[in-house]
Amino acid sequence: MDIRNIILGLLESLPMTGYELKQAFDNSLGYFSGASFGSIYPTLAKLEKEGLASVKVEPREGRQRKVYSITQAGRKEYRDALGGEMTIPPFRNEFLTRLFFFSSLKPKRQEEMAQQYIAYLEEKQASLKSIAPLVEAHADAYQKMCYRFGIRLLKQYIETSRKTLKELKEHNGSRSI
Repeated sequence: MDIRNIILGLLESLPMTGYELKQAFDNSLGYFSGASFGSIYPTLAKLEKEGLASVKVEPREGRQRKVYSITQAGRKEYRDALGGEMTIPPFRNEFLTRLFFFSSLKPKRQEEMAQQYIAYLEEKQASLKSIAPLVEAHADAYQKMCYRFGIRLLKQYIETSRKTLKELKEHNGSRSI
């Protein structure tokens, strides 16, 4: 899904400011999709201009805050996009791309890179597991399925990466320096 429909989907749950949208994104979809303030605010402006979101300015602690809500037209666009054809991008993985060319690297560097990738995956897994209480308390059934899918996927990536590291070490044997 594109950023506009992700924002509309989040706004369908409840009205939010741009900052709150970024937090909601980071605490849920941020594990498998990316959005920055630099993409959220221009998208909110476009959604408002197109009548897909409305904005209410509220004073708060001496400041003005803009609270965005989804409109009926926005809800229709979001649901049409959600139920429409799914575009599946090609699978890309930086580690696999580099692994393909590992014959150009020394064995020690090959193993370091594999270990670095495993550490990255383990960090992502720990981060995702740390939000389990929030997911259990606040997520709907589909969001929980998404969460469990992510946990299982990371587990498989870690297991497969460890097997690949083992293969590297076996292949390199005495070549590791």
